[in-house]
Amino acid sequence: MNQKNARLLLGLCLAAASPGAFAQGAHVHGSGELRVAVEKSQLTVEFRSPLNNLVGFEHAPRTDAQRAAIKAMTASLNRPDTLLKLPKAAACTAAPVRIESPLDAPAAAPKSAKPARKGHDDDHAELTATFRFDCTNMHALDSIEVALFDAFPRTTAIQAQVIGPRGQSAQRLTPKRRTIRL
Repeated sequence: MNQKNARLLLGLCLAAASPGAFAQGAHVHGSGELRVAVEKSQLTVEFRSPLNNLVGFEHAPRTDAQRAAIKAMTASLNRPDTLLKLPKAAACTAAPVRIESPLDAPAAAPKSAKPARKGHDDDHAELTATFRFDCTNMHALDSIEVALFDAFPRTTAIQAQVIGPRGQSAQRLTPKRRTIRL
């Protein structure tokens, strides 16, 4: 299954499983969302979060420190095996991460990026990262430890929607309760 079809299936399944669970416009600092789909030998996880949770601001970077924060965030997101810890027995291999952000290429934001117009500093911006793992022993994939809280400490809660061989579920994750049961 190609990534476009997997993403479409994930969206359709979650929409059918929980209408309104991922309604547009729910932008809450500190909160994020995970959509998890398990199908055949593939695990797909979509993570959506306000940029504030990840870097502390939601505008084009204006300072060297902000550019460094964007670069660090991008580096963290491109190490999915450190953010989503899977059972070793499942023998999963991460595919390249897909990152969608209003900053386009976050790590390559130009030094001369113009600041937001006065009065628009409170604009909301979100990032979506899609992680895909190919696993050779799906029967051993019974949980996911979500380490996003460690990488992005401003994230205090994540609402997870799961579709898998055992059905559908919704789970609220926190830094102290971070394991998704599949």
